[in-house]
This record gives sequence, structure tokens and C-alpha cells, in this order.
Amino acid sequence: QVLKDSEGNTWLGSDGHGLFKYFVKDFNRCSSDKMKGVMSFLIDDKGRQWIGTMSRGLWRSDHGQMKSFVQEEGYKNSIRSIRQGKNGVIWIATGGGLGRYHEATDSFVWFNREDGLPTNSIMAIDFDETGNLWIGTTNGIAYYNGKSFHNYYVEDGLLSNMIWHLHYSKKYKTLFVGHDFGMQTLRNGKIETPAIRGLTNSNIISIQ
Repeated sequence: QVLKDSEGNTWLGSDGHGLFKYFVKDFNRCSSDKMKGVMSFLIDDKGRQWIGTMSRGLWRSDHGQMKSFVQEEGYKNSIRSIRQGKNGVIWIATGGGLGRYHEATDSFVWFNREDGLPTNSIMAIDFDETGNLWIGTTNGIAYYNGKSFHNYYVEDGLLSNMIWHLHYSKKYKTLFVGHDFGMQTLRNGKIETPAIRGLTNSNIISIQ
């Protein structure tokens, strides 16, 4: 992941070498050996840095104070996406479910297949303009309205259930979905396939 913050720094997560910060031709490594594989990164509205690793859990830097959120269930330590909702709540997508941060207890509440998700393996998350959550998984898409999940699969028009990434455009009120066979859109419950030359049968792993 690549993220630019409000101070002009560019943050880069790497496969095996940790987290880096770039500013005016100067790179600094900003993580320890415990955070070599960085998959996701977020600076929240309190200025805290949330760092998601490939297999060593979630880490938080709160103005220099580090804390790790390492789960007993190993798949939950693969942090694939971190997002903050309009209400300030932090959500994480992991290989073992969907996590919602609870500020009062400084811990996470977990959602999985038993709660209505299509699978426990979550690849990407994003919010719409109402603050509800779109969830890309290895078995389709889920939409969470704060109470229940509504799921979309190949039977509903997806070309693949293996969702690599998704991005919600508030401007177009449309969800853009990247999977094994290109890109599709989802709007008002309808899935469509844009005619974009070169994207057919392409594996789309990131949408900004």
C-alpha cells in the first residue's frame, strides 16, 4: 500500500522490508523487524498510525507509543486492509474475519461467516457515503448496514467470487470491484461490466 498524509509524507508498505516514509528525496524505514511485511497502513483522525502486517498482526503507533494486536487465531494476524468510518471507528480486513475496534476496551470485536459474511477471508473494505461498509472477500462481496450482511456472488452477476480489491466512489455512488477477470461495478444492487479495452480477464489487485 502507498499512502500520502497531510504533511506531504508518502508511506510505503513493503513485502519483507517493513514500512518506509518518503519526503523530498529521503527514505526512512519506520518499522522494526517484527513488522517486515506491511500490507496496509492508516493514519486515523487522532494522528495514530495503524500498521497491518502479512502475518504478525496489527500494530499501532500512538505518538511514539507502540502496541501490537496479535490474535491467537493465526489467520487474523494477516491484516489486508484498514479503514476508518465516518463515526471514527477503525475496521480491519483479515484472513480470519472482519474486525471492528472498540475504543473503550482497546480491543477488537470480530465478525465471521456465522454472522453472515460469505467467508472469513476478507481482502478489502471501503465505506459508502452513508457510512455502511462494503467488504470484498475470497467468496464474493458483502454489504454491512450496521445490523446485517447482504452478499453478492457469481449467481448475482459477478464474473468471479475471488475479490482482490474494491473502491467505493462517493462521487458516482458506485462500487468498483477488482477480481480475477477484470473490473466490475455495483450500483443500486446491479452489477455491470464496463467495456474497458485491455482489462478483460486481467487480475485487478488495486483500485484508487
